[in-house]
Amino acid sequence: MRRLAAIGMLLVLVACGEESVDLSDAVLPKASERVPITDRAIAAIGLEHLPERTKHRRSMDRGNQYVDAMGAELDYGEVSVQIMIEPAEGEADDMCEVAVDCIEVKAEDGTPMTLGWQAAEPEEDPGVVWVRVRRGDDEIRVSESGSVLTEEDPREQTLVVAAEDLIAAAGDPLLRLRTSPDAVAAGEELDDWEGGEPDPDARDIVPSTDRALAAAYLSTRGGYGEFSSIEPSPLKAMFGEGALGARLHGGGLGTAPIVIDWLATSQPPAWLKGDPCATDRFRGRCKEYAPFEEYEAGIAEMAPPLPPAPGPIYLMWTPTAPGVPGEVWAVQQRPDQLVAFHQTGFRVPARLAAVETAVEWAYLHQQLGVGTIGLQTTTEIAEDTSITRAWRE
Repeated sequence: MRRLAAIGMLLVLVACGEESVDLSDAVLPKASERVPITDRAIAAIGLEHLPERTKHRRSMDRGNQYVDAMGAELDYGEVSVQIMIEPAEGEADDMCEVAVDCIEVKAEDGTPMTLGWQAAEPEEDPGVVWVRVRRGDDEIRVSESGSVLTEEDPREQTLVVAAEDLIAAAGDPLLRLRTSPDAVAAGEELDDWEGGEPDPDARDIVPSTDRALAAAYLSTRGGYGEFSSIEPSPLKAMFGEGALGARLHGGGLGTAPIVIDWLATSQPPAWLKGDPCATDRFRGRCKEYAPFEEYEAGIAEMAPPLPPAPGPIYLMWTPTAPGVPGEVWAVQQRPDQLVAFHQTGFRVPARLAAVETAVEWAYLHQQLGVGTIGLQTTTEIAEDTSITRAWRE
């Protein structure tokens, strides 16, 4: 039976809403009658079990780690409860193998669930408690962060939101990616909703632009403020009609200004066709690398949810010498286009290992393969001008 939890210590909080969304009679209909769940519906279902006196109610921040997830976040002062549903992938891993403390519990209908927690670390982390359950093709997680946890069973601790309430919320059969129309209707009626739902068209693939090319790079790099200006790259002329290009000016603070160009074209110049390591221009100053098949952690957390682009990647350089400023090129030859990175404005070393260090090759190597850095990108990147505020036409 669903219940509305009331916790004494929450009475001191300023309430955002007092309404009770009644889903006590709602049941999960047969598959053909279910509808896609919404973030608001997730919040409404959760509030059937969790304290209603919230300070904030909003969509879960997905970032790029949970792009396929639906979720809601309920804030209770310094404590936050997050409810998330995402497609289950592969075999369920044993959370008890990675959690500091973990036990098996059951939902009201007998479905097995995992209750895990991590005790607080003084002056660092107050700890976290979560409940996870798989229902069919869906994985549901309800977590609470901010309450100060010890190593004992959370059900025996006095938390801002009781562990039993988290278990009840996670075990609600309406928490499915396809749920009852009643749950979606209850979500629409939910008061004090602050929004934050993702744009359903954000991941659509669209043609890129000069500015979007810069945005795609910065979305995987961060450090937007390091560049004093961004503009169309003057190197586009050597990459043929229809080429895209963005130039980023950085440096300062006692260092030589650094100039970075990103270019993309379907008509690469002759010296970048075939094996550029075999040309006289970079003979002995060139190395071929295999493409990435999967982004590593740093890129995966920021890069848009597209697979890495196929095709060999090359690093080429001209060392700085008297009368020679030096430059570094890095390119990926994709089946339908060439994507190139160019950097000048610093003393380019002669040795490969030093060049790799200078351009942070371990990271740049992956960036060259990011699917949205090229002639196409996502709607989200193409329309986002916030990270290219230094743009100048």
